[in-house]
Amino acid sequence: MFGRKDFLDSFIIVFLIVLAVILFPFAVKNKISPVYAKPLYTLRVLTPADQIRNGEIIEFGIEVDRYKSEEELLIGAVFDARKLKLEDVKEGDLGEIKWVVEQKERDGRIIIRGKAVQKDLDSSTLLAVLQFRIDDKTGELNEAGFGYTQLCSLFFPDEDEADVLREPVENQIMPTAAPFSVDDQVVDIEFERLDKTKLCIPLVVNGSPADKMDWVFFPVNYDADEYDKFFQEAKLGIQRLAETNIWQYKKEVFDKMNWYAFNPSHRNVPEEFRGKRVDQSNLRDFLSKVHSMCPRDRYIVLVGNVDLLNSGGSFVGGEAAFYIGFIYPARGLYIKEFNTFAHEWGHAAAGLMDEYDTGQWIFTNNDSAGFNCTLQASDLSPVQDPCRGGVCGDLADDPVYKKPCPKWDCSKKQCSDLEKKLFADAGCFPRCSIKTAFRPAKVSVMDGMIRSAGDDIRNFNGVSLYSIIKFAFGNYR
Repeated sequence: MFGRKDFLDSFIIVFLIVLAVILFPFAVKNKISPVYAKPLYTLRVLTPADQIRNGEIIEFGIEVDRYKSEEELLIGAVFDARKLKLEDVKEGDLGEIKWVVEQKERDGRIIIRGKAVQKDLDSSTLLAVLQFRIDDKTGELNEAGFGYTQLCSLFFPDEDEADVLREPVENQIMPTAAPFSVDDQVVDIEFERLDKTKLCIPLVVNGSPADKMDWVFFPVNYDADEYDKFFQEAKLGIQRLAETNIWQYKKEVFDKMNWYAFNPSHRNVPEEFRGKRVDQSNLRDFLSKVHSMCPRDRYIVLVGNVDLLNSGGSFVGGEAAFYIGFIYPARGLYIKEFNTFAHEWGHAAAGLMDEYDTGQWIFTNNDSAGFNCTLQASDLSPVQDPCRGGVCGDLADDPVYKKPCPKWDCSKKQCSDLEKKLFADAGCFPRCSIKTAFRPAKVSVMDGMIRSAGDDIRNFNGVSLYSIIKFAFGNYR
């Protein structure tokens, strides 16, 4: 079965090679769900990397494509108000814009409305420039700009909150709203003492590799003097997973996993890689020679020192394959407002589908794969997605969405006690991997990584939890 020791090693390494080599340049932008629609909006960092410093100005550009002449344009941006102070919103190449800002203690929201007066068919057009001063009040950011580029993201505003911009108004700051709070869970992970004499350094060990789901981190883009940083960021990944509601099922999930970090300086590492930086040029060869050296069920290729400023945007997600592993930029671990590490883990550990619109439905012969999505609607036949861009309005509480899809409706099938518990709040919401499929909750960690969606965006919904506990970990001890 998927994920056990008898899984074909050849298939695993083919995946890792294809995944790492093809996706490594991070031109991929399909995680964190960039705002895809007609028109298409893209957020880009305009400030050169060497000019990003605490106390200095950083600018983000909002570009738009796929628009028609005279078409009305509407987009929003969320920023971390603890670390960025808004200085100005300037018009781009499309002419006059209107904007309004809602300031909160943790987050700020900018809503921008404009009109397409011309169309350049050859390229995207700059709609607006967001100008901030980096003013870190948290102590989480360093002087070199580490993490600054992930502090702003796009969302689709509801029409109601954008109505203020329909009439002639001066660009303004809206009244202060209630703080957007994130309650960090306090978790007690018993990490092993870092034993650098071992090739596969145990980070968390709960039992024999024969009984547990074994995860191993491989380092990419770390110099020899940064190996300690790699080990610490591997631990941070485990910590980020524990910050989700998975920790409430520690016995059923966490206690059934072992975690290891590959030691690139160990004497058994092939000489051409020992103590040296692995990057895009030698990644294929590296993985082909070391992938079988550690206990293995799942793999994480952790990529350090990624220059996101040169990757075309604020990409902090990853790329995963069902039941095999994922490649992940370490910078994403430092973004507290959402949890892309847990998102990719959900794909790799349990075969969970993206709950945002990827435009592609994954067909599989494994009944447990993609358990969090279904093509069959409830009897009430919901049609409209009430949570555009991960932001849910009052429409999401309409009874039409409360009726569960048949796949997780215990009134239509016999359910175990665990199903009854975890399916109790399940509904049937249009959009799950494709627009015509359905998800069980308004938002979850498997949805797009949108800050403004609140706490639910950092947790797994009940149906996903059931899939993780029953299907992914049911045969582990």
